[in-house]
Amino acid sequence: MKHLGLAIVLFLILLGAGDRLDAQPPAAPQSASGRSSYDPMSRGKSTGQTKGIVETTLAGVNPQDKDYGEVVVGWRKEVFENTINRVYWWGLIVLGLVLGFSLATNGWLMRERERRLAISADVVTQLFNAYVGSRAKALEVIAKYNSLVDRYNRLDVEKKQLADQMTGLPAKSSDSELDYNQAR
Repeated sequence: MKHLGLAIVLFLILLGAGDRLDAQPPAAPQSASGRSSYDPMSRGKSTGQTKGIVETTLAGVNPQDKDYGEVVVGWRKEVFENTINRVYWWGLIVLGLVLGFSLATNGWLMRERERRLAISADVVTQLFNAYVGSRAKALEVIAKYNSLVDRYNRLDVEKKQLADQMTGLPAKSSDSELDYNQAR
């Protein structure tokens, strides 16, 4: 069944192609000697010799002596008249070009947006890392400073206690502590 459908489609195509070939202007008539118009000997005098294998083969290739060059020229003219001279066809071509240009531009813009997003993400990451690093360093320095201040304060308290012991005075509380009488 498939082959029958394929054969019908092929027959219709050939029938349509045959109509187109027949609709073209008639080819040049054959010369009086019966030779093909492509044969250079057809223009000369007929010698009455029998046809050789080459002549027989050439006659079998193109038995109707059609000028296929003229057929192709006719097809070109038809294509030109049916496509290039029509405004609708040019409108479709321009629309296709605009659509293609639009798609290419959108692709370029998407790529640029992703590139800029990657750059801005890198900058934000660097800023965040710098902030975290500087904060950690600042906290480290502050902790060292506080430990140094605590050490100097302990040394100062110990120095005063030693000085008071040597002078025989009772040990006072540190200077930073205030009693009620001093605060008035």
